[in-house]
Amino acid sequence: MNNKERPNFKTRRLLVWALLLILLLALAMEGCGGSKKPTPSGFYKKEASLNKKAKEAYANRRYNKALVLYKEALNASRAVEDIDLSAVNLINIAATYRALGQRDNAIRTVDEILEASHIKYPVARLSEAAFIKALLLKDAQDYTGARKMADKAMDFCLKANCGAQGKIFNLKARLAFLERDLPKTLALGQTGLKINRAQKNEQETANSLRLIADVKTEKAEYADARALYEEALVHDKELGLSKKIALDLRKIGVLLKKQGLSKEALKYFQRAYSVSLGGKDEAGVKLASEMINSLQTK
Repeated sequence: MNNKERPNFKTRRLLVWALLLILLLALAMEGCGGSKKPTPSGFYKKEASLNKKAKEAYANRRYNKALVLYKEALNASRAVEDIDLSAVNLINIAATYRALGQRDNAIRTVDEILEASHIKYPVARLSEAAFIKALLLKDAQDYTGARKMADKAMDFCLKANCGAQGKIFNLKARLAFLERDLPKTLALGQTGLKINRAQKNEQETANSLRLIADVKTEKAEYADARALYEEALVHDKELGLSKKIALDLRKIGVLLKKQGLSKEALKYFQRAYSVSLGGKDEAGVKLASEMINSLQTK
């Protein structure tokens, strides 16, 4: 650049002032929130922390501790009237009550969502609440009520496109199996399996496989049943689900026992016992022990 092309001192000074003005305006905008993203409030930070601790407690079967934490998280979400988050916490509280065997408390909790008149909860959360209530009614052997609630969960899910159809089909299949309707169980289980595989939901895929295998076992189609149980076992091992692994092993053992293969069945019951013992699952240990004793006393 030659001397004629260079800006003079006065021009350079004006350019510097212009740049400083732009910088000051940018800082002012940031300071008054013009371009700065909002940060989570204290309530949300507290809720997130409580929820994390509650999930850890639940995973470790410290259900009473999880219940306290979930209730505190619910208070935090209600304090800022976050309706969706409040629904999530209510569902978690209901699931924890179920784990504690407090069915009435669990039902009252989900009914806060399902029967609410002053709050409009998201449809997807209504589906989750109806699903939990269907499980609770199943536990009470009210299969008719559970089936109606599962249908309601499906209706809500389809409206919200919630992606839980496979799980709901599995529940409906389990209810059909408990009512000894094997053809319906098979049809629902196969539909659930197709959806769960498409969604790559390993846990629900394993549940579908077990349901179909249960029907095959009842129909004495033992080779098919064992292949399905073994496939479910692979999924459960990948997920590290101790209770489900033990369940798969017990079911294979029962299947072998039905065929008169007591020695092979005993090995599976012993494996189930070991898994339940390692997982500190007292109910699983008791079941496996009873199955082992039923073979050893013969």
